[in-house]
Amino acid sequence: PNYEMTSAFRLVRFLLIIAAAIAGLYGIMIGLVITLVHLIKLKSFGVSYLAPMVNENANDFKDMYFRAPIRFLKKRPKYMNTGDKIRQR
Repeated sequence: PNYEMTSAFRLVRFLLIIAAAIAGLYGIMIGLVITLVHLIKLKSFGVSYLAPMVNENANDFKDMYFRAPIRFLKKRPKYMNTGDKIRQR
C-alpha cells in the first residue's frame, strides 16, 4: 500500500541479493552493517533516527516497542532535548 516504503525495501533487498551473489554470507553481513550504519547516521528534525533504541534511561523504554498507557507517560524522553520536560495532557 505505501509505494515509497515498498520501493525502498525492494532496493535494499536487491542490493543485499547482489552482495550475497558476490561475497556469499560475508556479503550479506557487510550489506547489513552498511545499512545499519546508514540508519545510525540519519537524523530527523535534529534527532537521531535510532535515538529511541540506544537510550540509557529505562523510563524512555516504556514507549519503544509497545505503547504504554497514557497515564504512565508523564515526561518526554530525554533524547528529545526540549525545554518543557512534561508532556501535554
